[in-house]
Parts: sequence; structure tokens; C-alpha cells
Amino acid sequence: MPSTTSPVPWLTTAAALVSGAALALAAPAPASASPSPAPDAPPEVPEGAAAEVVKVPMEAANITSAVPDADGEGATARLDNGQSIELPEQAYTEWRESKGEVGTEDLVIGDCGYSYLWLFSTGNRGYMAWTGFHVNENAWFYGWESAVIGAGDTRYEQTFEDGGVLDSQDWSQDYYGMVPATDLYDGMVDNGWAFLSNFQICTALGPNDTQWIQ
Repeated sequence: MPSTTSPVPWLTTAAALVSGAALALAAPAPASASPSPAPDAPPEVPEGAAAEVVKVPMEAANITSAVPDADGEGATARLDNGQSIELPEQAYTEWRESKGEVGTEDLVIGDCGYSYLWLFSTGNRGYMAWTGFHVNENAWFYGWESAVIGAGDTRYEQTFEDGGVLDSQDWSQDYYGMVPATDLYDGMVDNGWAFLSNFQICTALGPNDTQWIQ
């Protein structure tokens, strides 16, 4: 069983999950030179912006297999909920080296946190989107894809990936853009996941947020 003592003194260790009589302890966080916790509140927004953040539960899943990428920079992991995700190299290494020591098959499958999205118009056909997650165990790595679609074939995509070890229960990012015409637009989390310290994957099932961008 991996030690629960973090190799970096100021990093916290994640809590244990219990399923029946089985106990699986979180492993120590990999060392990171630049952890980046999420802000505690949304960024400042223009007066009159729709003050509503859409939140939906995230679902825990286990990695059943992982195939290294040809370039050696990560792996495609298959989850027991049928999804596939692209793991960065460090996440794949952590899973490969520790998968035999942490019994994820004994862990609870179900809600593991929530994902959120906030889309609103900033005027002059501009918009701002704020998206992120809060998870019940510390997340070491994450991958996040968000999009704003509407007005015919308009689709603006944003992809966010960790640049090191997050080691936090929270992450968020805001971004801005312009649309070609005043219309209703859908903001969505297309694909999002967090690699937790108990070696489960917390997967995002949305959300979507529809707003009038003008």
C-alpha cells in the first residue's frame, strides 16, 4: 500500500474512500514545481451579466486498460464506464507504477464532485465563459474541453490541460471570444476529467448553458 505521506511538505493528502469493508488509501501526490489551485470565486463580470453558474454531478470511473501513444507522450486509457481519455505522460506513469498497489475495484462508483459552466454576453457580440470542477478527492491531473456553438456552423473550442501536478480539489478557467452574429449560443463541457489521488477518474457529464449573445 502506498504511503500517505506527501513528498512535498505543503501538499495535502487525499482522504480515503470506503466501499463496504474495503479501504483504499490515496497515494502521495507526485512532486510538482507549479501547482495551480483554482480561484475561490468567478472572475469579475460586467454589470448586468446573467449571474447563474450551471452545475452538474461528475461520475467516478476506473481505468481498466491503457495503451501508450506512439510518440511516448501519454496513453489512451479505457474506463469501465465505456469512455476513453487521453492521459498525459506523467498521469500514465503514475497509474502504471501504482495500479497494483491501490485497489480501485473496491472504490465507490458514483458522484465524485461536480463540473460547472457560466456563459454570458459581454456586449458587442463578445462573450465570456467560466468553467471548472470541484472534486471530492484531490485531483493530480486533468483534461478539459469546452465549446461555444450557435449561429449556423459557429463552434469555438477551448482545450485545457494540466502543466504539472494540480493536487487540489478545485480547478477553473475563464476565457473570452467573439461571435459573428447576435443569437442564442450554447456553452458546454464536451469532455472533461480529473485524475484523482485514489487513481479513479472523475468524469464530467456536462454541463450546458444557453445564453443570448449580443
